[in-house]
Amino acid sequence: MKKLEKILAENMRRFGTKNLSENPDDTEYSIKSDPNFIEEVTVIRDGALDDDLMTDNIVDELGDFYDNVYDSGDSDLISLYDNLRNSQETDCITIAKSANELLNYLGK
Repeated sequence: MKKLEKILAENMRRFGTKNLSENPDDTEYSIKSDPNFIEEVTVIRDGALDDDLMTDNIVDELGDFYDNVYDSGDSDLISLYDNLRNSQETDCITIAKSANELLNYLGK
């Protein structure tokens, strides 16, 4: 594994690229301010408000942020994220409410 990490680090230096979880201005990455995460939660909320269960978005798209949410160590964020993920088997009102609670926590 160390060899792969060294190769990745060398390629990042050589090609001027960043780890995918780093933001462009070299400040510490935070899932709470990730525009892609915020956009996806917004899409889910808006879709649910339009009577779409948004199952694919909740399972697939929101699932892409699982590691970043859990790596944050923010228990409130994790709880709200899990509530939204678990809402996929409920109704549109519950999904919209869960997404809205997460967006409120994110300050959006």
